[in-house]
Amino acid sequence: MRFGWGFLLLTLLALCAPAQQDQGFITGIVRDRSGGILPDAAATARELRTNIPFTARTNQSGVYVLGPLKVGVYELSVERAGFKTAVLGGIELHSSDRLGLDIELEVGEIVETVTVEASTPILVTESATLSYTVQRRPLEKLPLNGRSYQSLALLSAGVAPEIAGRDRGPMGTSSFGNGLIVHGQPALQNNFLIDGIDNNSTVMGLQDRKAQAVVPSLDAVQEFKVQTSNYSAEFGRNAGGVIQISIRSGSNDFHGSAYEFIRNDVFDARTAFGRNDRDGDGKADPAVLRQNQFGATLGGPVVRDRSFFFGSWEAWRVSRAQSDQVVVPTALEKSKDFSGTRGLGELRDPLGGLFPNRRIPAARFDTV
Repeated sequence: MRFGWGFLLLTLLALCAPAQQDQGFITGIVRDRSGGILPDAAATARELRTNIPFTARTNQSGVYVLGPLKVGVYELSVERAGFKTAVLGGIELHSSDRLGLDIELEVGEIVETVTVEASTPILVTESATLSYTVQRRPLEKLPLNGRSYQSLALLSAGVAPEIAGRDRGPMGTSSFGNGLIVHGQPALQNNFLIDGIDNNSTVMGLQDRKAQAVVPSLDAVQEFKVQTSNYSAEFGRNAGGVIQISIRSGSNDFHGSAYEFIRNDVFDARTAFGRNDRDGDGKADPAVLRQNQFGATLGGPVVRDRSFFFGSWEAWRVSRAQSDQVVVPTALEKSKDFSGTRGLGELRDPLGGLFPNRRIPAARFDTV
């Protein structure tokens, strides 16, 4: 089991002590139509899937700060006595985001509502971090061999695959387990986080050769962000990239999935140097491979608009065979006679000269 009850318990405990590294903030300035600042205005962000509101009031400079907020899609409303309520919908908030959204209120009754069309800021003025976020849709739609989320991290600028480790481990991880080189830094310098919790394996995952303590199921990942440079000092563990994984959560609606992915040598071709004839037809066959990856997820409300649950389970079963070619000494070679060995030049005697006819006298061999 790769992702089971232990992680489910960890997820439930995280409800009581939420981290902030995987969450974001919405901030901005509230003004009237003439540009004057409006203190003591109420700004409320409501997460659309759970309907949970978060409220803050503007200070004397008209600035509001909402957060930390979990990853999701929000509707922002701002109201103040003597002004119409402004509503801004469709705000996508990702981990470690700090969105700057200034709001302008019109004079009128508070019961009147002005809906503002949401738009993605062209310039991110609240942070200098270079990052790339992979959201849920590509995780669901793109074909991924091994179904490892970090394959999509290569979409981020400055990220390259680790090519030094050729021995591949489970789920497409390399022998060193990171598989990513960020801005030329060694792969072991990456920092992995799950929902703001340290996910680095301090013993280098000797069991399955990975540097992450937990590799979550692809169906359990809501999104992940790769921060490549200029990230905040709170991510100061390593010099490479910061990979922040956000696990899916429950909502007011029940949702789940069940899946199985199969790889079988019936669909495979033999390797270029494969010589193993398993079925006796005189032709080389591909190596034995029986790989099954299966699991399920389930999420929903415990108390609507208040508390929610989400669980994920995944198993990975593989049976494989490997054929190797080796050279063993012939009977003549075991008797110190290399006269018939092909591709072998003259045998030099370390004491001087050559061994005649490429035969080594038995007296020159140690009995052991």
